[in-house]
Amino acid sequence: MDNHFKIIIPLYNVEKWIKICIRSVKAQSYKNFQCIILDDISTDKSVEIIQKEIKGDDRFKLVINTEKSYALKNIYDGINYSNPNSEDIIVTLDGDDWFAEKDVLKKLNRIYKSKKCWLTYGSYAEYPSGRRGKFAKQISKNVINNNAFRKYEWCSSHLRTFKYHLWNEIERNDLLDSEGKFYRMTWDLAFMFPMLEMSGDKAVYVEDILYVYNMSNPLNDHKVDNSYQMKLEQEIRTKKTYNRIIPNKSALELMNANRFDIAAKTLYAKNKIRNINTPFHKELYLQHLKVWNNFEEMKPAKKGQQEFLNSFDSILTSIETNGFDKQQSKIPVLMGTPINGAHRVASCIILEKTPEIYEADISEGQYLCNYEYFKNKTNFVSTGLEDKYLDEMALEFCRNKDNLYTISLFPSHDQKIEDTLFLIQQQYNVIYKKQVSLNDNGKKNYIHNLYYGENWIGPKSLKYPGVIEKTNYCFSNGNEICVILIEEDNVENLNLLKNKVRQFCGVGKHSIHINDTQEET
Repeated sequence: MDNHFKIIIPLYNVEKWIKICIRSVKAQSYKNFQCIILDDISTDKSVEIIQKEIKGDDRFKLVINTEKSYALKNIYDGINYSNPNSEDIIVTLDGDDWFAEKDVLKKLNRIYKSKKCWLTYGSYAEYPSGRRGKFAKQISKNVINNNAFRKYEWCSSHLRTFKYHLWNEIERNDLLDSEGKFYRMTWDLAFMFPMLEMSGDKAVYVEDILYVYNMSNPLNDHKVDNSYQMKLEQEIRTKKTYNRIIPNKSALELMNANRFDIAAKTLYAKNKIRNINTPFHKELYLQHLKVWNNFEEMKPAKKGQQEFLNSFDSILTSIETNGFDKQQSKIPVLMGTPINGAHRVASCIILEKTPEIYEADISEGQYLCNYEYFKNKTNFVSTGLEDKYLDEMALEFCRNKDNLYTISLFPSHDQKIEDTLFLIQQQYNVIYKKQVSLNDNGKKNYIHNLYYGENWIGPKSLKYPGVIEKTNYCFSNGNEICVILIEEDNVENLNLLKNKVRQFCGVGKHSIHINDTQEET
């Protein structure tokens, strides 16, 4: 769906430039916009020119102030006046500046749709010199990752656009100076810093010049009082830092290799909701808890099997009845992995509800709960979690997610399995790994299942000669097959991985196989 733009134009005494400003908006090839123009008690002919330019075009609204407000207060009021929806895109355009071309909004619409971003910044040209503006460039990844925008040089300049839901999260006090008034200078930093901090990598730098910044206006801030401007900048930079907003993910996206335990919980929840009292899935759920914490948890306080069962049943009932409402605490997430709240995530997966999440600190939970954690944790159960339970949890991943693939590594070469695994683990978090020694029939059956339907395997009447030949190649250096379960959205990446492993092992296609469909997985 195309975006709706709210263009906010604050101005004061811009009779020389307001005509080109408005006409640059009217000339846009993309027509889905509203433009709010706010005159801040101009003493020249600005209002007269505006009224003439926008006459008969109901996309434009002129607000004439009765009290002096200055630019930031006008932007604040103009956004409110436009009555935006949360996904509407706000565009700020000064009354003495103008859009650089007729396709500005068209390009922005394409960027917001393709990048799924929340905010854009840069680039601009200075008038009359035509030089590219020096305060617009890509913010470094290091600054974004460390949320260090206020410590970094300012480079988030024109053209500034942002989703209204970001603006709506800014506390009004952060737009006010030490005297409680809206910033009169450097006001772009006052709202851009919070929104950059909240957006993180949802903010996009635009290389194309979309904005013309008029350097010839004698009322530009840096020409009026540069020292006062620098003082306000320092004040804004020392204000509180906003936390990153984490886009809501589907519950299934939270089920990943680092939280292998979620599969044990979905198995139990699925049977509970369907009223199927399968003993094995209850046994699996309890056994994985025994390995993990021996049925004792501090927060929330639970002790013993029955208290865990009762608590989970209560969560399931609540989410089934009310959805993920205010009774359910938000899920703390670290780098895409839930570090607490696995029962709530599992409930949402089974009930097809969307949980609310927030970016957390590692002190709020546990990050790494992968299959190896449960397999090797022996302080409560001397054997760790048994393979029969781990196998079923891996299968539960496959049942729930359609972007999982199995990598089969064959003993067809002299490279160590650990070295081949290292290549894969550089690119993927492994959901599950299993090594099995096969007898002669097992090897042929495995190959036959992998390549079933291929013409080269030959007819059954001849005992599948192609299968026998392929088996001899693939198992030329041993009997043990290693199967790895991974998650991947882009099939091209799988082809790149296959080529990398084949090159490393030196025996071509006989070293690795990756399946194509969820059914095969």
